[in-house]
Amino acid sequence: MQFNDQEKIQEIFNDALEIEAKNRKSFIKKACQNNSEIEAEVFKLLEQFEKADAYFNSFEKDLSRSFIQESSIEGFPIVSNYEILRKLGEGGMASVFLAKRNDGNLEQTLALKLLKRGLDTDIVLQRFEYEKQILASLQHPNLAQIYDAGISQEGLPFFVMEYVEGLPLLEYCQKNQLTVSQRLEIFKQICEVLQYAHQNLIIHRDLKPSNILVNQNGQVKLLDFGIAKILRENEPELTQTGKFLLTPNYASPEQLLGRKVSTQSDIYQVGIILHELLVSQKPIHLGKNINQWQENIKTLSPDSLSSSWNKLDVEQQKNIAQERKTKLGELSQTFKGDLANIPLKCLETEAKNRYQSIGQLREDVERYEQDLPLLARKPSKTYQIRKFIKRNKVAVLFSTLLITSLFLGIIMTTWQAQIAYQNQKKAEKEQRRAEQISAFLIKLFKSPDPRNPLGEGKDITLREFLGKGIVNLENELSDEPELQLELLGIVADMYDNLSYYQESKALEEKLLPRYKKHYGEDSQQYFKSKLRIIQTTYNLGSVPKADTLYQEILAKYQNSKDLRYARVLNDYALFLQTAKGNFPTADSLLFIAEKIYIQEKDTLNNDFAELLSSQGLLKNLLGQLEEAKNYHERELKISQEISRDPVPIALAESDLSTILQKLGKLEEAEKMQLKSLEVLQRILGEDHIHSIHALNNLSAIYVRQEELEKAERTANKSLKLYLEKLGESSYETGIAYMNTVSYLVRKENFEEALRRVFKAKEILSKTLPPKHYLNAIPLFAESFIYSKTGKGDLALVRSQEAERFLEQSIPKEHQYWGVLYARKAGAYLILNDLEQGKTFAEKSYQILSKQLGNEHHNTQRTIELLVEIYEKLGDIDKKNEYVAKVLKKNQ
Repeated sequence: MQFNDQEKIQEIFNDALEIEAKNRKSFIKKACQNNSEIEAEVFKLLEQFEKADAYFNSFEKDLSRSFIQESSIEGFPIVSNYEILRKLGEGGMASVFLAKRNDGNLEQTLALKLLKRGLDTDIVLQRFEYEKQILASLQHPNLAQIYDAGISQEGLPFFVMEYVEGLPLLEYCQKNQLTVSQRLEIFKQICEVLQYAHQNLIIHRDLKPSNILVNQNGQVKLLDFGIAKILRENEPELTQTGKFLLTPNYASPEQLLGRKVSTQSDIYQVGIILHELLVSQKPIHLGKNINQWQENIKTLSPDSLSSSWNKLDVEQQKNIAQERKTKLGELSQTFKGDLANIPLKCLETEAKNRYQSIGQLREDVERYEQDLPLLARKPSKTYQIRKFIKRNKVAVLFSTLLITSLFLGIIMTTWQAQIAYQNQKKAEKEQRRAEQISAFLIKLFKSPDPRNPLGEGKDITLREFLGKGIVNLENELSDEPELQLELLGIVADMYDNLSYYQESKALEEKLLPRYKKHYGEDSQQYFKSKLRIIQTTYNLGSVPKADTLYQEILAKYQNSKDLRYARVLNDYALFLQTAKGNFPTADSLLFIAEKIYIQEKDTLNNDFAELLSSQGLLKNLLGQLEEAKNYHERELKISQEISRDPVPIALAESDLSTILQKLGKLEEAEKMQLKSLEVLQRILGEDHIHSIHALNNLSAIYVRQEELEKAERTANKSLKLYLEKLGESSYETGIAYMNTVSYLVRKENFEEALRRVFKAKEILSKTLPPKHYLNAIPLFAESFIYSKTGKGDLALVRSQEAERFLEQSIPKEHQYWGVLYARKAGAYLILNDLEQGKTFAEKSYQILSKQLGNEHHNTQRTIELLVEIYEKLGDIDKKNEYVAKVLKKNQ
């Protein structure tokens, strides 16, 4: 046999391995072209390969079984709080099981990913932890969400994800006989989720059809970030010499050659997927070993769609056309047409020649669908004219004057060329911007590395870390003011999100004149900065100054239909509620703001959801709980409809939970608040102000449920976090002290309760306006404690002091008046003035039973007062009337 024959045998054998086993025989016979000698050698090689493959598969299973302890009757591992139902699959380092929680917390089925026994080396553990962190950081409807993580009974790490009930990409398209157009819609979803990952500096690096599931609704779910990479300098590769983290047939040239990867590596991989999605063939065949991969990737050119199509026999082409519900000739023309340019652009060997972003790729798919010129092709007049005619067949067909048609064609050609040029420039600009942002983030995250032995940044605080980033930006981007301002704005957002109000205000005050100069006073950048300066001024305790600034910005937009006016109205109304207790004015401003949004037909956005939140808060403060519930339910519905970010949804749930608690729906309130708290703590951290608020709200629910140990734990923790975050310069810390008083009073630890009341009183008097209604809250508690300890005169004095604060802004039907009357009744009872006690206790009951219901602890306390008063008055009928209203647990 000649040397050339040996080469041909090897080539046919390698190609056969790329084909499904059931189709190999017919492929080999056709490829050997009736050469029986070559055919026999190929089949011999194939038989040897299949035997070896079967042996090693069996060996791998035996080895795997030797590592895995049979931990249950079914042979599944034991994982606390989870019941393993069956194995879904396994990869190189982990197995995935279908599971469900067995502790009653979550009813749905879940996917549990567990590291394989024997692979728990440092490097694999690090990679597994890395994947968990990446999944936790990404929140997108096309990504499987992560719910939990831990260690199994055998000491193996696991994490729990959303279980996606769907089919792998190619199988889904085949089973549902999707047309080319429908396949492109699926592909655009893949682009969208990848764009989200890239914007969060994550490269997937292992994109292939089996890692992309499609559920019964046609929604894509991208899986397996096991070898994903974060775009940061000095990020560990988590690989070892001689071991490749890739899937060869879907790997980019830079991966196969061991070079640095970028987002363009993912673009190469989706190019392969798109080619296979359309024509059911891979565009490039690299061989079976590392040497072949590396050599072939340098020299082989990927097939175009038409090349792959023409390599198929007629029967295969007919089957594919039938699968796509398209005529054979039509499909052939499609693969010869403009569409072929898109995967080829992705599959350029040099990364710089591919699409520069996944968004650009998605845009080209949409341009193809609209018969617009593609970015993947260099614009030419002939090409532009052809695309225009295709989009405007009727107009061209019925043109009455040739000169008009030609003139119009020239105009459209020039216009389309200009649009294509502008799009290209825009894409290039966006790519440069992304690269510069990435470089800035790399440098920013490099500086505070605690592992840096040189000392700089070794013990750097987060404040110092962000401050260093500002210095870097000021020094290095002075020649690109627009990008510099954008990045400084990101740092300002970070300060604000972290509640670093002093730093946020200082930075915004520097940025404001620069926004004015660069963008103008009417720009969104200037408006946002101005508003944030006002908000931080208030948060730092300067209420009069904030009020003045709000008046100035309101005057600028007053009587305008500009939605910015509605935004300012909302913010100022919230300020009036919390800082000044001016409820009537706040209510009227919120009404105007809502009217503007409705008139402008712009109610499906975060700003309108925030307006509903403010309205719900106001109705809550006014004691109008059903109305408050309605507003917060609307807020939640909008947040769920428009937001891919779970944080706004969690905040809306926290708002609604507070109202449910006051309405006595304690189980529902607890469940919702716990759900909200979990999301906020997981995404924002437990020390974020939103997380602290939610924890504080949860402690109030536990008090209502008489779960005093839980109440004590959560109330004390939230107080500690408020003190760390805000210190004693915020009224919220004072309210947090009062939340701890609630459980102390129930435990009858009056001495400690009184100490905390005094502390709350001190903070509130220092941080609120002199006549603010919240100053009455510690006086309520003080009066109650004095009554319980037999000091009726002090109890009465404190209740009278509280009354002066309520008179300023709280309507007489509000629950606070019910509490006040109860405090007066309690004082008069101790002073043995039973008639006065009876009058105030009855007034208290009328308000509290109406506002809060009989089961609320404040109402129950008033009922107990009435029982005691009527017993002392000798009115047994009245006493028995109220005894019947006492809950059994309070008897």
